[in-house]
Amino acid sequence: MRIFESNHTRSLRIFCSFILTLFFFPSPLSAGDGYRITVRYENGIGNNIVEPGKIVYLYLYRWGEKIPVDSARISEKGTVVFRGRRTLEPGEYVAGLNPEFFVSAPGKVREDFTLVYSADQKDQKKEYGHLFSMPEIRHNSGSPENGCFTGMQNLVNYQWKQYPDNAGLQRRFEELSREAARQAPGSLLDISLQNLLARRDPRLLATIFPHRDKRLVNTNFAKKDIESFFKAIELNPPDTIIRYTDRLIGHTKQSSGTQLQSRIAASGFDYFYNSQIMGQEAVAVHIAENYFLNGKLDWPDKEGLFLMNSFVQLNKHSLTGMDAPELNLIDTSGNRVSLRDMPGEYTILYFYTDNCASCKIETPKLVDFVNEYQDGVLNVYTVYTQSDPRRWKEYIRREFGLYNPFIEWKDVYDPEFDSGFHLLYNVVSTPQMFLLDKDKKIIGRNLKTDSLKELLEVKKKERDDLHVFFGNFFNKLAPDGKEAVKKGIDAFYEKSIRDTNLFREIFRELYVFLKNNDDYTLQEGAAYLGESYIASKPELWPDRKFPQQVARAVELFNMNPLGSKAQELILRTPDGSSLSFYDIGNKYKILYFYNFNCGLCTQVSEELKKFYPLYRDKAEIVAVYTGKDYNNWVKYILNNNFAWQNVWDGDSRGEIYKKYNLESVPAIYLLDENNIVLAKDINPYILEELLKRLFPPENKTN
Repeated sequence: MRIFESNHTRSLRIFCSFILTLFFFPSPLSAGDGYRITVRYENGIGNNIVEPGKIVYLYLYRWGEKIPVDSARISEKGTVVFRGRRTLEPGEYVAGLNPEFFVSAPGKVREDFTLVYSADQKDQKKEYGHLFSMPEIRHNSGSPENGCFTGMQNLVNYQWKQYPDNAGLQRRFEELSREAARQAPGSLLDISLQNLLARRDPRLLATIFPHRDKRLVNTNFAKKDIESFFKAIELNPPDTIIRYTDRLIGHTKQSSGTQLQSRIAASGFDYFYNSQIMGQEAVAVHIAENYFLNGKLDWPDKEGLFLMNSFVQLNKHSLTGMDAPELNLIDTSGNRVSLRDMPGEYTILYFYTDNCASCKIETPKLVDFVNEYQDGVLNVYTVYTQSDPRRWKEYIRREFGLYNPFIEWKDVYDPEFDSGFHLLYNVVSTPQMFLLDKDKKIIGRNLKTDSLKELLEVKKKERDDLHVFFGNFFNKLAPDGKEAVKKGIDAFYEKSIRDTNLFREIFRELYVFLKNNDDYTLQEGAAYLGESYIASKPELWPDRKFPQQVARAVELFNMNPLGSKAQELILRTPDGSSLSFYDIGNKYKILYFYNFNCGLCTQVSEELKKFYPLYRDKAEIVAVYTGKDYNNWVKYILNNNFAWQNVWDGDSRGEIYKKYNLESVPAIYLLDENNIVLAKDINPYILEELLKRLFPPENKTN
């Protein structure tokens, strides 16, 4: 409870549900077993007039629930006597005029009286008088703890109005707490108040909470404190929450036995089972498997174990952060399609039926979303959960109208239901939607299209923020050379490898950032990272194709490195004669690899045409066509009136691919007059800047 953080004195009123209670602190059974509580009323009970014959009920709080203990009628003299032959359990008690109070809305009717027995009370048959009157509650007899408790009651009910500011109220509260610690040390009241004062941050509850005292099971405030703890940590990743929860449960066992431990663990299961935060069900599964289903602790409700086990079995295979279970199902052509072989950055896994009312709402939303998606390549793997192929194909034809060229959509089904997808992905109802990352790790589950969109936006922002961080870090290292960049990459590895999931997330994005950077030193860093930490460590990457792709990319990058002599190419001109760019002497060379069917190449060609005339006497463009359509290539040259050297690999020997990094076109290299590589994989704007530096304006010729 954040009692003292508000400037409004009303905040202390929150304590009423905690303070207006009845505490008993009996010692173990003795010759004087039994109890007797006498209460005398003055001027009525709350808003009720004391009427002889009315029944007053006594209840014990057990982990926040009220358990009936006793009842007694009001005498003609306004007295109620609770008595019994057994010893009352230690804990927190409350009484009221009628049982309906205990199921009514909080605050609707207040508790009618409270009492405190001291912790060292030997005989519960000793009579404790209690006068209930307004505006103050008075105890005429009882232990020192009783008096401390009465003072606290009066503070929170009436006297708080006397304090003009929150600071004064807090000081008075602390005084009463110290008084309780002095007069009734070790009592439940003392423990409760000290815990309340000490805990400013609920995340510290695992070390502050008084685990040594098993009486806390029979209180109302302990469960609230535990729930406050879970609320304080619920925005952490599930692994972190599990670590905090295990620590709390473990500390409890060491000092208070398994009863309190079971209550705390059960409250944790309930809290995260009902959580609305995606991924928190992993915490509930962990608690169930590690404390209750294995028999380590007793679940308070034995009948609930079956439901708990069902929940675990349906969820434990597809929790957030897990590798998605493989599905290899049949598409509309009868071919097997593997979920794990789906390419791209993200994969949407969607389970549906054709006659599901919710699917009729969700499916069109999903189709509209993927058709409008423009932030990269997105894959969709839809699973029809029934077995009728005719209805399935008709549904696809009617509902799945796709036109986004960046979407790879696969429709599959399991007519024999032998894949076990129902159990693997908790498909007890449809629709069910999951989001998988590049490594086919589950990063979203139980999604709707709106939450899918939000999740992808969050992931995009996380990626962008990560790239900004990489830029701030590595852009400072680049001027110091590639060795400094390598050391920076090694440092990232040392910091992240302890958590393989974190390592993969960071190093995949770091590789992309360095590889696509304009600074060649950082591109060299990408090659070093790819070779050292991806291609050579395939066991760390669930996506088995990724290390292979990176190995090939590194191989291509290492072709014709900066400062080396470019590999010679013997190519063909439009008239069929051969030409080597080595034969172009005393000039810088611009090797421009392109294909006239490439839209980006067309734009690059137009940019080169704008500034090439300014430098043609100093630098020659050798435009290398990478395609095989000779006739249309010649027409393309004539139609565009290119003034540079036009060549192609006319013999189809593939020399250009063997010697140069042409994973994609356009690709531009800048060579000096000795054919030494000065720049590679650059765009026209960088090329123009380099030419300006090499040939200042006064040296330009028209």
